[in-house]
Amino acid sequence: MNKDLIFIDSDSALTQICGQLQGCSWLAVDTEFERVNTYYPELCLLQMAGNGMTVVIDPLAIADLKPLYDLLYAPSILKVFHAARQDLEIFFHSQGEVPVPLFDTQIAASLCGYEDQIGYGTLVESITGHKLPKLHTRADWEAMYTSFGAGGVSAFVQGGAAIVSNGLGLSVQFSATLLTVMAVLFAGTTMDAGVRLQRYIVQEWGVIYNLPLLKNGYLATLVAVAACLVLAFGAGGSQGTGGMIIWPLFGTTNQLLAGLTLLVISVMLVKLGRPAKYTMIPMVFVTSMAFLSALYQLWDLYASGNYLLVFLDVLIIIAAVFVMLEASSALMREKRSAAEAVSATE
Repeated sequence: MNKDLIFIDSDSALTQICGQLQGCSWLAVDTEFERVNTYYPELCLLQMAGNGMTVVIDPLAIADLKPLYDLLYAPSILKVFHAARQDLEIFFHSQGEVPVPLFDTQIAASLCGYEDQIGYGTLVESITGHKLPKLHTRADWEAMYTSFGAGGVSAFVQGGAAIVSNGLGLSVQFSATLLTVMAVLFAGTTMDAGVRLQRYIVQEWGVIYNLPLLKNGYLATLVAVAACLVLAFGAGGSQGTGGMIIWPLFGTTNQLLAGLTLLVISVMLVKLGRPAKYTMIPMVFVTSMAFLSALYQLWDLYASGNYLLVFLDVLIIIAAVFVMLEASSALMREKRSAAEAVSATE
């Protein structure tokens, strides 16, 4: 076996190496994965040996893994793993089936009299007397991408430009410009929508509490913008990062808003005499999930000493309860009104 590693981190290189390995009778395979932040294992590195070649593949840098899966699922090639259960979980999650034919050296070792669930290093040492330097068995192969995640917009632009350039054949400069415009438009439209909604809320307060000043669109806009500035710079200092303080609650509040939207639509449908179950069922599900998520988050926030978010999370829980109670009340009112209208016509 060639001791020189062949490192694969591009689509073209993957296609080429998989073509060279298609003719082998067996293929030794090992994977490294990360599953701390997901409900399933995420493939971060794949190592293969066959036809005298030792190959290391970076799947996170490759857009199309089809040549790799075609190779691994080829029925003419015996795939050799050690303790394959977790490796197979990766492939089953991605492809819906496991690669066959397959040979598991851990299972074979137990059938030959070695201890159950023997490690690969221990097995090699027992048979050959050679101790493998397995210093990084559970190394986090995804660590190389933490810099990408921490890079913010610049990482998005640079990484996205590389993907667009390789995929569509556009120049890197043009692709970077395209991604920059996308990022700016996303940020701009998000801020615009947020300020507009906040302005409408302020104006609605003016109507509800009969405050003429708040009914004025310009003043309501100033109040909305001022609230954003206070959050950004008052809570986040000169860097304007105050919004990131409440970011952990974004998902829960977003789902609660979705529940409110579905509630409004459901009430309108009932009022029009239309079937409302198609929006009511999702409304109950979404609101319930937001409520449970807020409860789940509450203990973690309290344990970490983040009392500001604990307070806000409690407000979200109260709001979720209010949405569910208001949904029941509004729907019952509209149903009674509809029934009374029918009775009046008869």
